[in-house]
Amino acid sequence: GPQLAAAQETRRIGALGLAFKAGTDVVHESPALALVEARLAAGAEVSVHEPAGMENARAVLGSRAARVRASSR
Repeated sequence: GPQLAAAQETRRIGALGLAFKAGTDVVHESPALALVEARLAAGAEVSVHEPAGMENARAVLGSRAARVRASSR
């Protein structure tokens, strides 16, 4: 859609929350994490705020996690 097209033109994006469900650390089925992965693949800089699941998100992202600015507070 138009929002994704606009995001593709942007080199820096932010994501507020990666967990699949609020208050959990489950990220493996997260639509937000899929978007972060797609933007990283396109060369974007990503800033993320994830209160509960940042450790799990880093595990899923692997070496790409080094390109993510993270906040958990």
